[in-house]
Amino acid sequence: MAQFNNRWQKEYETLFDRVPCYVTVIDKNFKIVRANDAFRDSFGDALKHHCYKIYKRNDRKCYNCPAEKTFKDGKVHRSNQQGIGKHNEKIFYAVSTSALIKDAKNINYVIEISSDITAMKKLEEKVIEAKRLSAVGQTVAGLAHSIKNILMGLEGGKYIVSLGLKKNDQAMINQGWEMLERNFDKTTSLVKDFLSFSKGRIPELEMVSPGDLVLEIVDLYKDVAAQSGIELAAEIDEKIKQVPLDKAGIHTCLTNLVSNAIDACLMSVQKGNMVTIKLSEKKSKLIFEVHDNGSGIDYEIKKKIFTTFFTTKGGGGTGLGLLTTRKIVEEHGGKITVESKRGKGAVFRIELLPARLMALYKESKK
Repeated sequence: MAQFNNRWQKEYETLFDRVPCYVTVIDKNFKIVRANDAFRDSFGDALKHHCYKIYKRNDRKCYNCPAEKTFKDGKVHRSNQQGIGKHNEKIFYAVSTSALIKDAKNINYVIEISSDITAMKKLEEKVIEAKRLSAVGQTVAGLAHSIKNILMGLEGGKYIVSLGLKKNDQAMINQGWEMLERNFDKTTSLVKDFLSFSKGRIPELEMVSPGDLVLEIVDLYKDVAAQSGIELAAEIDEKIKQVPLDKAGIHTCLTNLVSNAIDACLMSVQKGNMVTIKLSEKKSKLIFEVHDNGSGIDYEIKKKIFTTFFTTKGGGGTGLGLLTTRKIVEEHGGKITVESKRGKGAVFRIELLPARLMALYKESKK
């Protein structure tokens, strides 16, 4: 029996050390009491050191720590994390934590098993970048058409101003100058939108009250909407607290959506048009919605509305508003969707994950 136990113990030791993933055992003080070969190869000597010090070079426990949750409830917890290897390289890993003793009242040790997903993460980043560059390429093709229209407008304005000067006709000069100013403004808007869209950036997160942000958008657009006979309102869940957001970025998203909703109402033939910004929290998601009862969007347009250079505003739009909105939302780790039918209005929905944003915010403050 002793020989069998020794053999079993040796096989266990071999399995623990040779398994091709990171395995550590930590105590209630979050100190590593056991680590396998793979972990030591990537993160260095770990015994008797705090796990957060070894994994991430931090001086305190990680935010939303899965091991801490397991110590509290005895259940299995999972999360994706970013650490720093012994050569100061970034290591992305998917970790699962489990109690070594299933009695939740007497958990003295937790085992962490992690899989290195660095290669997958880098591939994901490359795919995202490739998609962004592909969208930029598609956008450039559309930009050529807009630029051509703007140049024609500038040439027309220049011609009328020149003709007015020759005839000493002030009314004609004013008409031509107005055309020049209008097309110059279009050029400025086009360039700014394109630069904003093509530039990748990390959100500059700060603690923001989403409700106040919605009310700010309503104040910004309510007079413009009222002048066109459109009611602009907000429905806000007052229980929602501050969350980390790139305030300028989300402000841009909502102004784009509200502006589009007002335009959709202007194209509608029905009376009593209304645009509503709704703010809610469901299933740990922060949700912004912009509802309108305007002209709606048909199926073919919906398929390409977030993916290509596209506008329903003719010469009045740059076609970059919704592309920029989607980019900003994705930079926040969220998603944007639309529900609509021709003549039945539309609902644009932005979904964000406050827990993920809080983790990014805390990491940025270290």
